[in-house]
Amino acid sequence: MKYILFIPSIKEAKLLFSREISEIDGFTFTQYKGADVIILGVGKTNTALNLTRYLFLNPQNEDSLLVLAGIAGAYPRGGLNIGDVRMIKWEFFADEGLLGDGKLTGVDEIGFPVCKDNKVELYTPDWGFKVCNSNTVSLIPANPLLSDLYHKKTGALLENMEGASFGLAAGYFNLRSVQIRSISNFTGGEDDWDIKKGISALKNALERLPIYS
Repeated sequence: MKYILFIPSIKEAKLLFSREISEIDGFTFTQYKGADVIILGVGKTNTALNLTRYLFLNPQNEDSLLVLAGIAGAYPRGGLNIGDVRMIKWEFFADEGLLGDGKLTGVDEIGFPVCKDNKVELYTPDWGFKVCNSNTVSLIPANPLLSDLYHKKTGALLENMEGASFGLAAGYFNLRSVQIRSISNFTGGEDDWDIKKGISALKNALERLPIYS
């Protein structure tokens, strides 16, 4: 089986791998244990665009497995701690919707779904990680009210900015996708960040993956 590793941001890649970042044919990448690591860019749009473009230009057979790894924010009431690592099963397009009167209504609920039920199922191989669900958002909640709305809407324990687009784009190419996230902060505030601890946990998680064995 061929594994391909993807990282959301250049900052994460530099902290994880301490390697030179290169750009060839419009793709930004680095290396880890002799294999290329593709940097997709932050957010849903960059992820969907660059993953689709990469897979179009670099066709993969159906046995290829796409792995997205990055840091994430945990919902304060979700029970996670900074440094925890989770594999994601369901990824929700959480803020594709209507916000009004203290209520969040998904576009799927008003007849304009991004995809079925506004969520994407990711592959969860038995790699020894605990599994949970996650929200993909473009609007990061720096206040507890919005953070609680996201959490209550889907029941997800954490959020990121790329996962649902990653899984959706991979599915269009009939490829399985895996997502690993480490917690670097709590949502709903501006000061609860510990990127160093989150990156350290993610680095340890990458060492456990069977990708490079």
